[in-house]
Amino acid sequence: MKLKILSIVSILAISSMAHADSILFTQSDNFYAGANVSYDGEADIKNDEYNAKAKFTNFRVYLGNPNIHIQYKRTNVDFSSNEPNYKTPFEHLNYVSFDFRGDNLPLSSTMDIFYGVNLGFGFESDFNLTENYNINPRLGMSYKFNNNYAFYLGATAFINEAENDFLPIIGFQVFDNVRDEGFSGSVGYPLTKLNYRFNKNFSVNTTLLVNKELYQLKDNSSLAREGYLYDESVGASLGVTYNFDNHSSVNFGIRSIFDRKFTAYDSSGNKKGDLEFDPSYGFYLDFDAKF
Repeated sequence: MKLKILSIVSILAISSMAHADSILFTQSDNFYAGANVSYDGEADIKNDEYNAKAKFTNFRVYLGNPNIHIQYKRTNVDFSSNEPNYKTPFEHLNYVSFDFRGDNLPLSSTMDIFYGVNLGFGFESDFNLTENYNINPRLGMSYKFNNNYAFYLGATAFINEAENDFLPIIGFQVFDNVRDEGFSGSVGYPLTKLNYRFNKNFSVNTTLLVNKELYQLKDNSSLAREGYLYDESVGASLGVTYNFDNHSSVNFGIRSIFDRKFTAYDSSGNKKGDLEFDPSYGFYLDFDAKF
């Protein structure tokens, strides 16, 4: 079985992480589809003169196979403040992404090269191919110690109109088959997900949630007219998965986004300011089916 690694572009909240098993480790040539909802409770905006707060609700649908992953995510944000002059920065965000990954290139019986690219489009109201794009290429190498352990190392880039970023991909895979009883998963960056399977039906999992997404704001935005909003967040989740059979499962649990920041840029890519939030706590529910 060949190891396939994907960098995480959405977060997902769990939103982008909900299908981490299929994204990280290709188990078969299955087509899959699913839906996810998550809720993050009220969090204060740090150092805000209006003492504003916000709650986040994410809805996501996705489908794919071992070589492409397609998803749409909508984030509804409920800002509130007791100050009469408070203006809501934004109310909802949309994100569409297409992730392409090729078959691993073997260098030897123990070493592979992995590669792929994620093409995403984030927008508040108007979809525009040339303005609200995110391009996320990745390249790396994996080394298998045996059928149960592998180490991987690589790099990924985030290329867009406002904030370009370059990050490492590094980690250690534990066990190859997530359907076996016992531990499986990956420890590293940008993905850490550990799963413990008790039997063919029940398992528990914990995930590090890393999110980096750029959205283009609407034309009359109070933050930046036709500008951009860069979402950077880090969190964690703890959940339980019930497998109905080998073709469908439901995953639910609790989550916390303990480091959430939105950075606003004008239409020329100049930074205008940050919205930083205190930790939030919530839950998620994910349904997945393979065909």
